[in-house]
Amino acid sequence: MEKAERNIIVNEYYEPSKPDFMDKKRLAEELCVSTQTIDNFVKSMKFKEEVHYIREKRILRFYYPQIRKDFAPKLASL
Repeated sequence: MEKAERNIIVNEYYEPSKPDFMDKKRLAEELCVSTQTIDNFVKSMKFKEEVHYIREKRILRFYYPQIRKDFAPKLASL
């Protein structure tokens, strides 16, 4: 059985899609807020654990698709 040949398209302007999980700094950049604001959202439970973020030991990983859906509904439909 022969393997199908795949054409590789090189695009120097390729922008990868946003990752599903982001660290605090990257999420703050995406939402145009400070990292302190992200901390405040976590402390005030605006972001819910296991819904908007997961905790890996002492590191928080934020689930961007859910945050985008809940906090920016117009953007989520794009």
